[in-house]
Amino acid sequence: QNKYNILFKETFLTIKKILPNMKIGGPSIAINLATDQEETCKKWLINFLNYLNENEISIDFLSIHSYPLMPNTTEDDANSHILDKLRYKTFKGLNKAFIRDIDYMKEDIKFLEKIMKEKNYEDIPIILSEWNAEPSMESKINDTCFLALSIIYNTLNNFHRVEGMIYWTLSDIFEEYGHYKNI
Repeated sequence: QNKYNILFKETFLTIKKILPNMKIGGPSIAINLATDQEETCKKWLINFLNYLNENEISIDFLSIHSYPLMPNTTEDDANSHILDKLRYKTFKGLNKAFIRDIDYMKEDIKFLEKIMKEKNYEDIPIILSEWNAEPSMESKINDTCFLALSIIYNTLNNFHRVEGMIYWTLSDIFEEYGHYKNI
């Protein structure tokens, strides 16, 4: 994280020197409260905000990614055989996950707002710089009625709490996986 903080600071200062009115924020960290990473995420965000304070960097917004992923259960979980039928592959089969509560985005925003309040950043806008039912464009959940309703539900229930929402992504053709080469 120290290397990220230094890179952020140098980039921020360089851009502001050239374009002082440019809006710059970050860190676009993925918040996933359903995993055992909640404390790690909180610590990372607090360290980032502390670093900004120590270096007198006034960002224009805080940005996060919000995905409703829950970790895979263990094989000896009593409900494992039932949950196996509900699982879908993510990240090209490297991980398996579930969609957690439909209010995942609201929970993620509340989590961030709490940290922002603790660190006196409550007046800084929040931007959801990535959100979707999951980060993989190859997911079987894409192009379903469930996803359409999830988009509508989360937009209507959260747009008033954030400055911007950037849906990730509207197309199954995306350069991160190299599919564009086959078009």
